[in-house]
Amino acid sequence: MTGLELILVLVVLGFLWNSSVARAMVDVLTARVQDMYSTYVPRGAAHAPAPPQPMTVAGGAAIQDDGITGIAMKRMASYQRSQRRLANQELTKQISDKRLFLLKDTPWDVLHENLRRPLMGLACNACNADTRAQARDVQDKSVSLRNILQEEFSSNTSFLSQTFKHLAQVYNVRKFDYPTINESVLKDERLREAIAHTARDQCNQRGETSEEALEKLVRSHEVRAKRLLDEMRSKLSDLLLRFTSWVLLKLLPCFLTSVVVHPSQVEMLQKAGRSGLPVIFLPLHRSHLDYILVTFILLNIDVKSPMVAAGDNLKIPVFGGLLRGLGAFFIKRRMDPVAGRRDTVYRAVLHTYMMHSLRAGHNLEFFAEGGRTRTGKACMPKGGLLSVIVDAYMDGTVQDALLVPVSLNYEKLVDGNFTREQMGQPKQMESFTSAIRGIWKTLTSNYGSCRIDFNQPFSLQDMIKSFQQSQISHLRRNVLEDDEEDVQRPKKHEKKILQSTPSSSSLYGTDVVVEEHRQLVESIARHVIHDCTKSTAVMTTNIVSFLLLSSFRDGASIDEIAIALDSLRRELEWAGRDCGFTGNSLDVINYAAELLGEGLVKRERHNINGEEKLIVKPVTTLPNVIELSYYSNGLLSHFAVEAALATALISLIGYNPVDSSQPSESVKFTLKEIMEHSKAVCDILQLEFIFAKPCQNLDSVINDALQSLVENDILEQVQEMLTEEQEWSNRYAKNIDQDSDEDFEESSGPEYRVNLKNKEAMNRLLGRQSLIQPLIDTYIVTAMSLRFLVEKELTERDLMKKILGEVQSHLDEGFVKCAESVSTDTIKNALKLLERWDIVECHTQDRVKLYYLSSKFDNIDSLLEVVNFIGEFKIDFHRDDS
Repeated sequence: MTGLELILVLVVLGFLWNSSVARAMVDVLTARVQDMYSTYVPRGAAHAPAPPQPMTVAGGAAIQDDGITGIAMKRMASYQRSQRRLANQELTKQISDKRLFLLKDTPWDVLHENLRRPLMGLACNACNADTRAQARDVQDKSVSLRNILQEEFSSNTSFLSQTFKHLAQVYNVRKFDYPTINESVLKDERLREAIAHTARDQCNQRGETSEEALEKLVRSHEVRAKRLLDEMRSKLSDLLLRFTSWVLLKLLPCFLTSVVVHPSQVEMLQKAGRSGLPVIFLPLHRSHLDYILVTFILLNIDVKSPMVAAGDNLKIPVFGGLLRGLGAFFIKRRMDPVAGRRDTVYRAVLHTYMMHSLRAGHNLEFFAEGGRTRTGKACMPKGGLLSVIVDAYMDGTVQDALLVPVSLNYEKLVDGNFTREQMGQPKQMESFTSAIRGIWKTLTSNYGSCRIDFNQPFSLQDMIKSFQQSQISHLRRNVLEDDEEDVQRPKKHEKKILQSTPSSSSLYGTDVVVEEHRQLVESIARHVIHDCTKSTAVMTTNIVSFLLLSSFRDGASIDEIAIALDSLRRELEWAGRDCGFTGNSLDVINYAAELLGEGLVKRERHNINGEEKLIVKPVTTLPNVIELSYYSNGLLSHFAVEAALATALISLIGYNPVDSSQPSESVKFTLKEIMEHSKAVCDILQLEFIFAKPCQNLDSVINDALQSLVENDILEQVQEMLTEEQEWSNRYAKNIDQDSDEDFEESSGPEYRVNLKNKEAMNRLLGRQSLIQPLIDTYIVTAMSLRFLVEKELTERDLMKKILGEVQSHLDEGFVKCAESVSTDTIKNALKLLERWDIVECHTQDRVKLYYLSSKFDNIDSLLEVVNFIGEFKIDFHRDDS
């Protein structure tokens, strides 16, 4: 009997209640229903896996996955929503006592099944819908992660292969051809034109007009071009690749427990490798080990190894030659040795070399960020090398190319930390001795697990067509709006575009790259960085340091932190993020604390109320907290939009935790006010996060975060109670307004409110706001420090020194709350923002950057307006209008 049939029978029997037979049948059926619910076993539970074992890093030798997927996830989501309806449940219980049957009011048991790892990094639905659809055959596969360091052999493998498994693995990898292209590069017509153009310019500057002088300069530049190419070019060697792979198979287990990849991502990569198109790998840059690991993995999954763009600072004895044989081609960190003069010959050599590499069938790899991140967050992209790829497609050098965003994450950074640089000390250049010292330290340490996620390869051609079509639609829409008589009417859905300024030291934006491609390259680069950030796996050190710095800065018992960790893991799983670990949260905390070390996380036993408890506390003093925040920032981008929204809401409320005269009633504000304040926060932090993909509307992204707060009962939409006549009148008035030719003011939208008496809601808002508070503090102090530039100019070094001193001084005074606000990277981003706002100007003189105020802001009063604008989004900030 189905549930519907059972209900119908009970309804009929209800009308026959006076019959004793009917009453007996009801009793029997009620008992039967209770028995069914009490003995209910979910489908597949009879063969359910054993309870999860202690924490095991994903990709290890023995992986016990625990997770919530499919039906179980839906049931968990339903259960979570039911928790917010406790009042209704209580009322239901009271009513059920008077019914003819009993209701099951206990929560469903969560089904623990083998975890189906989420396939992150699928192509964008808006830009590459066809490419994304191709992943359906691998998306639904239930798989465990693959540890490259523990390659398994089939049972029919020979005895020698099983005995010398690493040699067998290296021997069996697929062999590829890596052609040399030196001669074709030097004969390229574009390079020759660049050399001739440079020679003519120099002749004009010197006032020489003879053909002999011109020919002499041309020959000189040809010799230089050949020398530059010899210093730059890669020498990919199949033999060296195999030998290095064997060495890494021996050495990597000395300091890494696993190097993990997703099998479905490997399958998509192998399919891309067989396409015949050049594959462009675009990883996030965290460590010098990045390009070695990417090449190592590609070699072991039978994908052609790429040529890798490396900074010339790595061209050190022995190791430089080794990297060159593994595919590295060295490029200058600064393209132009003389400020104000473009080294056209060098740029042309690099551009031509990359174009011929693509034509010869080489795969390429370079870092869209330019350099390694010093903060743990993804850096804003530099589009220089990517512009060459776009140019190669535009001029027909290649018919298409497949772009592969790559995310790498380490439980512990192999390169050490960047605390010295963040506190203003100069970077230590790489050398042979430092490399040897670093290798020895690495081999004798434990760095946990490494996770590499290869996003779904997507077509450059489809991406370009998508952006071009979007630009055409945008221009056409603007033209149509301009032709209308009511052009003064505000645009309801105008897209908020946040874009970064291209690097002046790269190929991007030079005469080599067509100007009309600039915005296109910028959009693709930002899309790649956004995709990489969203597909980065969350490691144990990321999630534990994030919780400690955001919610438990003063420390807490390990049980309390474990509860918060469970909640955060569920939230990340529902958002489609993959955690690079499994197991009990208590074990995860202990494991991460052990890996981070006593210098970053302290564990102490305290007697609390007669009970001994283990207290876990982060080290929040300089310089240790800078390193801890590096790992915490790996999760910061995931909550960036929600943190910006929370900051805007607290600003609207005017909340001050130290002010006892806070309003007791709920504060209401319109959707328009929320959007304006949220976009103001995003505008301030536009160089810290990519809040929306180029194909997204920032308003819609903020609105999604707003609805999430509403669903979690943090924010409440004010419902206006109207009679039927009032609703009819409003609809009638709205129709009249739409038919009217008169200008009308755009609606402010519905009203929302945060109940200040709801401590849980306020704690959630304050917790999200605290995530970006260190950044806001640094931006405020940077704006305050502009007083040093009134009627004077300072070098970048002197200005940075003064701002760092101001931040540390305000930290001692308590104005700056968190020590991680001491960050040279954040200060540099703040100065770039102020330069973009035309508040600060900068020019280079004798290779030294000089900063000074624009004429409009070269006074204290104007600077105070800037400080107050940013300070509006800081808790307990006191405006100074004097």
